[in-house]
Amino acid sequence: MVIAITELKLKSIWHLPMFLFHALRSGAQAQKAKGNRMFEVKNESWHTHRTLSVWESEKSLRQYVMSGAHLKAMKNTSKLARSATSTHWYSEYPPSWEEAVKTLRQKNSALA
Repeated sequence: MVIAITELKLKSIWHLPMFLFHALRSGAQAQKAKGNRMFEVKNESWHTHRTLSVWESEKSLRQYVMSGAHLKAMKNTSKLARSATSTHWYSEYPPSWEEAVKTLRQKNSALA
């Protein structure tokens, strides 16, 4: 399985309505996407939002990421977010949220 986590931090509370518009549409797309086994959202506050998803393959993840509502959302990310980070990895089992956030931090700190 392929595990994917994304974290987005909004620039301003005024961007929240537009973010939610894109997030709801992207979430609905993910839940219907071929190869999706799990999709969860966790909002830490008005400005910090995360998604955690599990996919059958990297191909199914990429098909989702590069199409439909998700692609439109990505095109608006720089307007809405002060930061956006994501990573994916292979695993035999879905991680806990704590494990997924820790992996996101580790992988992104290794790139810095």
